[in-house]
Amino acid sequence: PRSLLYLGVTYFNEKNFEHAIPLLARSLSIEFHIKAFDAYFHCLINVGYLDLAWMVFENYKNDLVKVNSYLPDHCIGVLEMAAGNYETAANTFKKIKPPIDSSLYYYCAAHAKFSNGDAINADKLVKKALHFNDNRKEFLELEAEIEAVM
Repeated sequence: PRSLLYLGVTYFNEKNFEHAIPLLARSLSIEFHIKAFDAYFHCLINVGYLDLAWMVFENYKNDLVKVNSYLPDHCIGVLEMAAGNYETAANTFKKIKPPIDSSLYYYCAAHAKFSNGDAINADKLVKKALHFNDNRKEFLELEAEIEAVM
């Protein structure tokens, strides 16, 4: 399982998600490891297999709780965000205390505000997201979109 995990994570880090998926899936089928789950889950999301990501999440929910009781909520937030449900995702991330990744709440809240025409508050929120994670492509793109309309 470790060899499959390391090779899968290597492909994941290279953003070669299609090659990482079967290796990580096999690794997880032998032994649960949080890094394997995290990489596999994000690979599925990155290639647009949201239904499969939901199924994988449901299959490993009990294992996630053993690692951190807030991981299932975090995964739900990530899935909602990937589906474009930014307000729902923001509400999900907001209730996780302490947050696993504070930037995701601010990004989703900014996206929701911007979608509702509130560019000023969206701009403030996206800047907070960038404070936590200043090189994430999606955050920078949202900031550019907001600034373009202001």
